[in-house]
Amino acid sequence: MKKIFTLILLVACAIGASATNFKDSVMVTAMGQTVRDTATIVLTKQDNGKYTMALYNFQYKGMGVGNIIVNDIDGTINTKGIVEFSAKKSIKITKGTDPNVSSWMGPTLGDVPIDLKAKQFGNKLYANIEIKVKVLLVPMTIKVVFGKEDNIVTSLQQIKSTTNGKEEVYNLDGTRAERMQDGKIYIVRKADGSVVKVRK
Repeated sequence: MKKIFTLILLVACAIGASATNFKDSVMVTAMGQTVRDTATIVLTKQDNGKYTMALYNFQYKGMGVGNIIVNDIDGTINTKGIVEFSAKKSIKITKGTDPNVSSWMGPTLGDVPIDLKAKQFGNKLYANIEIKVKVLLVPMTIKVVFGKEDNIVTSLQQIKSTTNGKEEVYNLDGTRAERMQDGKIYIVRKADGSVVKVRK
């Protein structure tokens, strides 16, 4: 009985918090200097319908900053089927876990104002994050751009390019779906060319 209860609890947790990893290029600009690298953002849908975005072990020029985790992000689906995210709040940057980094400055910064705007479609995520910090009492804005906004448009155009006048169904990664399964979310291209997100 205990094993059955544990299994049910694990399944419920998996349904309640579904996380997706997005790996892409990242461009960080601070004090007029830009650094390019790759990074992974973890996107999780919360039980209340809002979202969490996490950028773990964030670094700038070899300096450990920490984990940038933004909770309770509003997410809405526009008429083209793209999920748009926005959040403007203060967060606390937590200590990272990368063993190659000896120290993390993020936890010493206290409350850090951030302005986040992002878009997601299929397996592509674009995020623009402005982080305002004070280093030695000097105000500084760090701008983080993850992915490319053009990739979001390209994915959408691939689905809208069909011209046979029929309603067609696609998976969230942009691949064609033969049939819809209960409980899953799909992109539906209607005969008039409009695109909507639906849950079966």
